[in-house]
Amino acid sequence: MTEKVKHRMHFRLLSLILVLLIPSFTAISLHAQTSPDSTEQARDSLRYSERKALSLRGVERRESSTLDTWRRVGNALLIPPRYAANGLLYYAGYGVSVVSDPNMIDRVEEMIYLYERKIGWYPMIEVISGYRARYGLHIFYSGDPVGVKISGKYANNEKWGVDLRSSFSLGLGGTVWKATFTIARENDDDRDFYGIGSRPRSDPRSHFLPDGDEQHALYAQRKDKIQLVLGLRPHPVWETFLTSFYRERTTSLPTRNDQLFSDVYDVSSLPGFDSMTRQWYNEIAARYDTRNRRGHVTSGVRIEGYVGISAGIADDQSLYLRSGTDMAVFLPTIRPNRVLVPRVVLNSIENLKSDREIAFTDYPRHPVFRGTGSLVMLRSDMVSLVPSLEYTWPLSYSFAASIFSDMLMVAPALGKLTLDGFEWAGGVGINIHSDSEEVGRLQVSYGSTGFRLKIIFGAPIHSNDRSDWD
Repeated sequence: MTEKVKHRMHFRLLSLILVLLIPSFTAISLHAQTSPDSTEQARDSLRYSERKALSLRGVERRESSTLDTWRRVGNALLIPPRYAANGLLYYAGYGVSVVSDPNMIDRVEEMIYLYERKIGWYPMIEVISGYRARYGLHIFYSGDPVGVKISGKYANNEKWGVDLRSSFSLGLGGTVWKATFTIARENDDDRDFYGIGSRPRSDPRSHFLPDGDEQHALYAQRKDKIQLVLGLRPHPVWETFLTSFYRERTTSLPTRNDQLFSDVYDVSSLPGFDSMTRQWYNEIAARYDTRNRRGHVTSGVRIEGYVGISAGIADDQSLYLRSGTDMAVFLPTIRPNRVLVPRVVLNSIENLKSDREIAFTDYPRHPVFRGTGSLVMLRSDMVSLVPSLEYTWPLSYSFAASIFSDMLMVAPALGKLTLDGFEWAGGVGINIHSDSEEVGRLQVSYGSTGFRLKIIFGAPIHSNDRSDWD
């Protein structure tokens, strides 16, 4: 069976799953359309409505006896899976937000455990149409004040990863301190590279072979990382982080039978290919977030900025300065929990050694762009800008729906950013969340790269964390 036939069968199976899930989410949404005791008070006071808005679901309407009958039938059928799903989401919310993402220091009361409030587990699923699926399992232990997590993910012998993380948290009054230590190894053979610049085929930095017409090709990568993150939350809306990690990365030709990387690119001239890069990265970052419950659909403002230095070690003589910002405003519309979210994510790199070219794997990534997967380098350059607009509303306590539109622009300098060669994507999604963070997503999108179907659970989603850049 050829790879194309496998992908076609895989896509049809995922489409069938999506079709089967729609009636369940519709029933949940209908069940959630109830009014609070004081609707006007919830509308007029955002401070009051942040909690009360959780009960404002759907569009209020005059009930009919037929609808009410079907609603009760649907509720009865959905009670067992709903409670099972909500319980699992709390475990996953703890694991993803507190342990997997060291840049999110969560409140203690949101933690739920399997054994004496100390041991828990949650699955990891990442399915993106056109690429191999990854499945995994996370097991964590959380004592006071120590936490440990062991993770494993697997697709085949050439695509797998293991991760061990330990953390130490300390609360002093209203201040929270947290330290997280990580050791990880990851191996992939289906990473996708599209070249450098807004029009890669005509950019000499891409090193395309002159006789070909392919626009991209797959490469393999092995990555080892040791990391330490120190986090401080001096105030409920302020968080500061110091991140330091050592990483070894080796790129090579993939073993699968797709278009070979060496048939598309001049691998002898492409910086960073078929060699090991050793880098030590140090970063300081700060986040300001006024949302009361970050996982739910609530209003507020989130602003994050960072600056970091990446220095090569041993044979790697590179030296980079990284910086960027992530700004989002959560604007209430017809109700406090119907939110319009304009967001802008800017990432940049500056080469501090002009006599050395930047390795193609070191350019800023665009994980927040929803038109591709996390393993795809769709557009790469010194500056990357992703503006987006999203409208989101709750379906139930743990589910929310969204409509979004993203753009991706790159340039060799901030002042040279234009719409020339930009990428775009738009779509709809159903987000699964805990009280503090999104933990899963079912998403359908279409854009300049074509149709994409994503099913992700138990992994950081739509995150701009540099330590997770692949």
